[in-house]
Amino acid sequence: MRSTAVVLGTRPEAIKCAPGIRALRADPRFSPVVLSTGQHRQMLDETFDAFGIRPDVDLTVRR
Repeated sequence: MRSTAVVLGTRPEAIKCAPGIRALRADPRFSPVVLSTGQHRQMLDETFDAFGIRPDVDLTVRR
C-alpha cells in the first residue's frame, strides 16, 4: 500500500482535489492522508462537508 499525502488549504484546492481523494480512498493500493492547513477555515469546512471529506490531519494555520 502506498501512502499519499494530499495537502489542502483553500476551497478551490479542495474542489479540484476532491475527485482524486475519493479515487485514492476507493483504491486498495493507496492509503491517502488528507492534510488541511486551515488557511480559509470556514470555506474549506463547507467544501469538505459538501464532498463528504474529513481531513486526517488539521494544522489549523491561520496566516
